[in-house]
Amino acid sequence: MNHTSDMYRIRYQMATFCLSSFQGLRASQSPAVRLAAPWRPWWWKATDVSDGIQQTRTLCMGSDGSSPDTVEKKSTPPGPDSILGRVISAQANFVRVTVEPEDGEPNPPKDRLLCVVRALLKKMKRHVLVGDRVRVVGIDWADGRGMVEDVLPRTSKLDEPPVANITKVMLVFSLSMPPFLPSSATRYLVAAEHAGLPIIVVLNKSDLVAQGDVEKEIERINAWGYDCIPISVKKSKGLDLLEDRLKGDVTVVAGPSGAGKSSIINALSLRSLDEKNDTEDLDLQAVGNVSERIGRGKHTTRNVTIIQMSQGGALVDTPGFNQPTLNFPPHDLERCFPEIRTILSSNDTGCAFKNCKHISEPGCIVRGDWERYESYTEILHDLEELEQIQAKRAISKRRREGNVRHKRAAGGALREEARLDTKSHRRTSRRSVKQEISEIARSPLFDDIE
Repeated sequence: MNHTSDMYRIRYQMATFCLSSFQGLRASQSPAVRLAAPWRPWWWKATDVSDGIQQTRTLCMGSDGSSPDTVEKKSTPPGPDSILGRVISAQANFVRVTVEPEDGEPNPPKDRLLCVVRALLKKMKRHVLVGDRVRVVGIDWADGRGMVEDVLPRTSKLDEPPVANITKVMLVFSLSMPPFLPSSATRYLVAAEHAGLPIIVVLNKSDLVAQGDVEKEIERINAWGYDCIPISVKKSKGLDLLEDRLKGDVTVVAGPSGAGKSSIINALSLRSLDEKNDTEDLDLQAVGNVSERIGRGKHTTRNVTIIQMSQGGALVDTPGFNQPTLNFPPHDLERCFPEIRTILSSNDTGCAFKNCKHISEPGCIVRGDWERYESYTEILHDLEELEQIQAKRAISKRRREGNVRHKRAAGGALREEARLDTKSHRRTSRRSVKQEISEIARSPLFDDIE
């Protein structure tokens, strides 16, 4: 106890001494000096615009408290107050934005800006993702900083990895270290299919397995309904075909850790720079070895980053993860399997029931002996369990909130209103009931009865 009291007493004495020393220094100065050099931190920045040039000066107080001295001075041509750009990386509360001026606008002084996100966007739950086109305001062109004020409408979006405005998905799997797992690959493919984007499957490290095993995996993935490209970054095999397939698209590179996503991006970047013999702007991604103990990757890539390719298009490097999160309604799962789409399109009648889950329903034409049917049933079971959990949470939330809500009336008085659930207090219309009956009557099950 005595030790704690002594510690606080020493801190108090030190703070009192510093304050008295500062007050004595300011009191010894003349009023003119105090007005000319008001107290500020030991450094600060001042931005002036004179003769059309934006100047930033880093100022420092003199040792005697006199007028500040200029330590650094740099001049930057003025730019627009707001501009459009694209987010190329994000970390914590900061995003890196590449400037994309509209047609007819002059080129800005800098190509990239380090920006913070406006607090109002966070309150509105409008998250800024890598790949978003944004409007930046409050720009300091000298320091290359700004603030993201608004997010423009998106053309596409992926929840995992979080990225927007992409045109293609490239899923990278390794044939060895770590080995290729069909069940894990199916979950990645389902997540990409749900986004509704074209998919390319890349099998990396083809030099570590026999050629017969490589051809076997290619035939398997082709039977699933996907285009597959085997490559080897170490021996530079298959990179020409892959580079041609990715040209002109904004492609997100996803897959498990240790598959070689960053190595592929580095290899394609080096190939494009070899043609120009220019390595000044080369920015390679960090890569790491596979863990010898567990046989998996070590999560070397931590953030989502867009890398522009000189041959056209861009690649989005993403962190690896073992299993993607699948969170969508169970009835949407069947459209995420090309095998099911092929079976339904080749049969004119389809399944007996419109909402068939292809599990145990009579008259189902999908249920059968195809390779990924077991994976389909497992994912469907997981989605149904997730839907039940979310429904229970919604019920618990309504119970906590109660049946009454309070609203502020005129004059500040509180009034109570009934909290109604539209689905439970609304009766099904007769038209909907008749439509359901007519659909059941037209089903193939009633053909034998007639």
